[in-house]
Amino acid sequence: MELDFVLSKEEKGPAGKTKLIYDLVIIGGGPAGMTAVVYAARKKINTLLISKDLGGQVLWTTEVENYMGYQYIEGSQLMNKFKEQVRQFPIDQEIGEEIEKLDKEEKTFSLLTRTGKKFRAKTVVIASRKRSRPLNVPGEKRLIGRRVSYCSICDAPFFEGKEVAVIGAGNSAFEAALDLVKIASKIYLVDIAATWKADPILVEQIEKEKKKVTFFPAHRIKEIEGKGKLEGITIENLNRKETKHLSVEGEKDYGIIFFGIPGGYEFNSLVSSIIDVSRGAADLSPESKDKIGKINKPLHIQVFVTLTCPYCPGAVQMAHKLALESEYITSDMVESAEFPHLTNKYRVMGVPKVIINEKFGFEGALPESAFLDEVIKASR
Repeated sequence: MELDFVLSKEEKGPAGKTKLIYDLVIIGGGPAGMTAVVYAARKKINTLLISKDLGGQVLWTTEVENYMGYQYIEGSQLMNKFKEQVRQFPIDQEIGEEIEKLDKEEKTFSLLTRTGKKFRAKTVVIASRKRSRPLNVPGEKRLIGRRVSYCSICDAPFFEGKEVAVIGAGNSAFEAALDLVKIASKIYLVDIAATWKADPILVEQIEKEKKKVTFFPAHRIKEIEGKGKLEGITIENLNRKETKHLSVEGEKDYGIIFFGIPGGYEFNSLVSSIIDVSRGAADLSPESKDKIGKINKPLHIQVFVTLTCPYCPGAVQMAHKLALESEYITSDMVESAEFPHLTNKYRVMGVPKVIINEKFGFEGALPESAFLDEVIKASR
C-alpha cells in the first residue's frame, strides 16, 4: 500500500490574514503522544503537539522494569529520554494547553483550547493520558488532599509510621504498596476482586511483606470517613455482607498539600516540608510566631508555581511554614500547568502567585516579614 502525505497549506481568512492548517495535531504528551510526534516528524509531516505536560502518567511511576532495553529505569528518567528525542525535531508545541472542543469541518478539524487558542488540522491523533479513577464513594471528594491521595510517589513520605489503605488489585496498586511498605507501619490492600490482577512478580514481592500488609480481597469501600482529614474507611465483605472499620491516618494533619508533582525546583519544597512536618515545628522568627498566634480565622493559602521557577520554592516553603505554625492556616502548592482551570480562574500571569481565601492575592517571593504581613491583611 502506498501512502502519500500532503504538506500543510495556508488559507486566506478574513481581511486577508493567513490561517495555517496543520497536517496533523497530536493531543497528549505521554509516551503514546511523543512516539506519534517522532514518527510524524520523520515523515516531514507538519505537526502540532498539544498537551498539558510532557510525560503523562509514567512520571508518577517510581520504577519501570518492563520497558525493553532497560532492566530498571525510573519513570521520570525514561520520560526525559522521550523528551530528548522529541526535541530533535522542529515541530510546533503548545505545552500547558488542554483541548476544550474538537469539531469536524468538512475536510478539516477545528480545535479550541481552554485558554481560547484555535487551531485547524487535516488529521487529529488523540493520545490523551490516563487519569486516576475515583472510587465515587461518600467522603472521597471532600477529603482529597486531606490524606486521600492518588499518588504514592508524591505523598508516601507523609505517611511515615502510619496505617495506610491502598485500594486496587492491579499493578498500580501493588506498586503503590511497595512504595509505602518501607515507610508506613501497616498497609491494608483492599479490592472488590477475589483474586489479584497484578503481575505475579509484584504479587510475590508484596506477599513477602505479610507482617506489614493485610489483604482484603472481595471487599468494597463503603465510605471514607473523617471531618477535616481522613480518619478511617468502612469496607464491606462482598460474600458475607459484613462491614469492618479500618483506622487509617491518625497523626496531626498540618494542612500542607502539593497539587501536582513537586518536581524541578519544587522538589526542594517537598524535602523542606517533610523535614518541618517530621519535626512538628517551623524555623520562623519569634516575632512571626507571635503574629501568627493572633490569627483566629481560617486562611487557605494557594501558591501557584511552575517547576522551572527558581523563586517559587521560597514562597511555597513560607506558606507551608505558616500552616505548620497555625491550626487556622492551610497551604497548597499548585503546579500551574497541572491545574489550568485554577490558573485561569485566578488569572495567574506570573509565578509565584499567592492567593488567600480565593480573593486576596499577590505575586513574588517575599521575605518572611512581608509575606506574613500580606497574610495578616487577608485575615482582617
